[in-house]
Amino acid sequence: MAEAVIFPVGGDWLPPTEVLHRRPVVVAPDTFERVDAFDAQMLGTALEALRAEVPNLEGEPVGLFSLAADPLAESAAPLEPSLILARVEALLTAGHGVLVARRGSSTA
Repeated sequence: MAEAVIFPVGGDWLPPTEVLHRRPVVVAPDTFERVDAFDAQMLGTALEALRAEVPNLEGEPVGLFSLAADPLAESAAPLEPSLILARVEALLTAGHGVLVARRGSSTA
């Protein structure tokens, strides 16, 4: 099972289940080593397209940047918490919340 936390824009902290419950979600995954205006434009455009394609949505769509806390390659070192938080802060200034997730241990 994966472990995750959502950093909302504006700091209105809620459990992830309440943020996502019965709402369509657009997720933009990346490493976000660099954050620029294109990232926010891309996510905003995807949300607009979702609203146009499905006009009678039950809840307001949620757009989240998704940042993996685990290294992408097995040989890579995990990201330091300070680096994760710096990337989260940069993404929050782009106007959308951030989902930070890591793979949990699998139970067989």
